[in-house]
Amino acid sequence: MAGETKKQRTAVVVGGGPAGLSTALVLSRAPHNFDVTVVESSSEDFTRKFDASKAYLYLVNQRGQKLTTKFASLHNRLKKRSVEQTVQFGMNKFTLVPSDPKAFVNTTVTRSSPNPNTKPNFWIPRHDMVDILMDTINDDKGMGGGNRIDVLFKTQFTSMESVLNEKEDSKVIVKAEDKSGKEITLSADLVVGADGINSNVRNFLNSNPNAFQSWKYNSKTFKAKQKNSPASGLRLKALQLPPDFKIIDGDGSLVDSEHDSSYAIRSLEKGPTSYLSLGLLPMSSSKNKRPANFITRPNHELWNIKTGKEMKEYCINAFPKMRFDTDVVSAEEWDRFAGSEGTRFPPVTYCKGLQISSPDEKAGVVLVGDAIHAFPPDIGQGVNAAYEDVVALDNALQESSCSEKSIGSSLKDYEKDRAAEAKAIFRLALVGAPYQYKQPLYRDKIGRFLWQLNATLRIILNKLSFGLTPPPAIMLGFEPSLKFSKIMFRADMLTAALTAFLSFILLKVII
Repeated sequence: MAGETKKQRTAVVVGGGPAGLSTALVLSRAPHNFDVTVVESSSEDFTRKFDASKAYLYLVNQRGQKLTTKFASLHNRLKKRSVEQTVQFGMNKFTLVPSDPKAFVNTTVTRSSPNPNTKPNFWIPRHDMVDILMDTINDDKGMGGGNRIDVLFKTQFTSMESVLNEKEDSKVIVKAEDKSGKEITLSADLVVGADGINSNVRNFLNSNPNAFQSWKYNSKTFKAKQKNSPASGLRLKALQLPPDFKIIDGDGSLVDSEHDSSYAIRSLEKGPTSYLSLGLLPMSSSKNKRPANFITRPNHELWNIKTGKEMKEYCINAFPKMRFDTDVVSAEEWDRFAGSEGTRFPPVTYCKGLQISSPDEKAGVVLVGDAIHAFPPDIGQGVNAAYEDVVALDNALQESSCSEKSIGSSLKDYEKDRAAEAKAIFRLALVGAPYQYKQPLYRDKIGRFLWQLNATLRIILNKLSFGLTPPPAIMLGFEPSLKFSKIMFRADMLTAALTAFLSFILLKVII
C-alpha cells in the first residue's frame, strides 16, 4: 500500500570471525540495511589479540579482496597492517637456513612479477584481520555508515526455531546463552551460520528438522562430508621468537632477520620422527613476535617433550644456527611451548546444503565460510573462499533488498551459485598442494614425488600447447576470475585425456 512504512529487517550472525564480521558489515550497509546482531562464543580479547598457541596468518589474495575493496576503510587498514606479496606463486622474500652449522645462510631472494599489472596480495595475522573488521564496524557506529551492528561476545548459540504467524511475516527465533548463563532470545528475518568447521548452526539444521516443521528441507544435506587429504591430521604449534632474532652464519657472524621475509629453518636431525623444519611467514612490523611453526606428523618425538628445559635442550641440538642456547627465547616461552598441544590440520570438509527458507520466503537461514567448506591451509584459500561466499550472498540479496524479490528466493540463488563452488574447493583441497610441508615419512616422500611428477607434466603440457591444456589446478586457484568449479572441470578433462592416452599406449604394448 502507498505510504506504508517498510519494516526494519533484522539478521543474526552466529560466529564473530572474519566470515561473520564481514557478513555483518555487508548486511548492515545499503541496500540491505539489516539491523545485525553477531553472536560470538569467545571473548573480545581472545578474538582481537594474538594467540600464541595458533599464530595463524592469512594471505588475502584477489579473491578475498573482492570483499575488502567494498569497504574503503577496511581495505586501507588491510594494506597498513599487512605485508604485500607481489608475486603470484612463492614469496617476495625467502631465506633458507640450512642445518649444517658451517653452511652459509642462503641470500634472501626478492622475486618480482614479470607482469606489471599484477595486484598485490596481503599477509596478515588472523587476530589483526578480526581487529580491522571490528574497527570498521566501530567506525560505522560513529559515522552512521550502516545500520546497527551489535557484537555479543562470550555468548553461545544454543538453538533456533521458526515462527509463522498468519498476520505477520515468518521469523526465526534464535536462542543463545551469555557468560552468566542467562538465556538471550533474538528474532530475525535472516540467520547466518558463520561459525566454522564444527558449525553449531549447520549441525542444528542437520539434527533438529522439527524446529522448522513448516519449512520443507532435507536435513541430511546439512550433514558435513569429510575426507582426509595427505595434510589432514598434521600437528602444528608455534614457538614465539623475538622480532629481531639473529641467525649464525657459516663463518660465525650473525645475520639479522627481516620481519617482512619468510624463513625455512632446517634441523640437523633427518630421521622420520625427528626431522624438523621451522617455518616463519612475513610480518608487517619489526616489533611483532615471530611465530616459528613446527608442523609434524602426530608420531614425531617433539610431542613427547613436556618441560621447557627439555624442549630448549632439544631445539639447541636440532637447530645449531638459531642461538637457542642464549636467552633469545624466555624460560616462560619454552614452558608454554612445551606444554602446548597446538592444533591439528582438519579433514577436508564440505556441506551440500547451504540454506533453508520459510514457505512465504520472508525468512531464512544460510551458511558461509568454514561452515560450508573447510580444509588444511595448503591451498591458501580459506579466508578467501569465505569472503567470496559473503560477496555471493551480498549479490544474491541485492534483488530482495532493491525489489520485491523475496529473501527465500535470493538464498536459493546463493545456494545454486556456491554449492558447486564448495564441492569444487573440497576436491581441490584433496589434491592441490598437500605435500608442501615436506614430512620425512616414506609415504610422504613417495606421495610428494608423484605429486611433483603430475604437476610437472601438466606445466610442461601447458607450455607446449601454448595454454590449450591447463596448468595444475592449484595454480589456477589464484586466478580470481575463474570459478573453482571451472578449474576442476578443466583439470578433470586433462586427467581424462591423459588416462585415455596412457591406456591406449599400454594396450598397444600388451597387444
